[in-house]
Amino acid sequence: MGRFADQIDKDLVIQEALYGFIMALTFVTATQLGVYTMDRVTLITAIAAMDFVWGAIDLVIFFDIDIIAYRRRSHELAAACRSPSEESDRIISGLLEGTVFDDMDDETRKKAVELIRSGRCECMRDARSERRRYLFNAVTAFLVTISTVIPSALCLIFIDNLWLACLMASSTSCLALLFIGYKMAVSDRKIIRLLFGASMAGLTMVLTLFAAVFGG
Repeated sequence: MGRFADQIDKDLVIQEALYGFIMALTFVTATQLGVYTMDRVTLITAIAAMDFVWGAIDLVIFFDIDIIAYRRRSHELAAACRSPSEESDRIISGLLEGTVFDDMDDETRKKAVELIRSGRCECMRDARSERRRYLFNAVTAFLVTISTVIPSALCLIFIDNLWLACLMASSTSCLALLFIGYKMAVSDRKIIRLLFGASMAGLTMVLTLFAAVFGG
């Protein structure tokens, strides 16, 4: 279980959960406002279908983009390692963008470039394991997006009054967004994290109302 958890891209999970709950909140809010006239089965189906489409698109895009980026990075690194020069150092330095080296000083970054250039490049040696990792993240994104329909679906299934069911579905989605915001916050102070989560839930609700009214 620990190994499985270590493989999960936590930022990706948060992002996909955010998308999914926003989708559910949009449909439920539109139903509450009377923009859509749907019974509970149709509403659940609409949320699930949109989550499925959104998740499937992300699955394909994330996998393809990750594989393309991996191949491009491997090709550039192999070429830079074969022909040491100022240009190859610039290429290697560029490949460090988007990593922890963004937060390091220039001297440390320069040492990292020198270390990489003096090492042995084994690009594409573990291509199969990299593809498995990228596929794992893509499938995880898909499953997380799909699973966000569950809280709203449970409210709509087990609460007889449709208005109350929609209210509870909206509330659970907002609570989930608050929790997601709490987890996304970078501060160590709980009050700051709670405020960040609350602001995210509030902003999302405003955007959801706009989308529901104007057909977004």
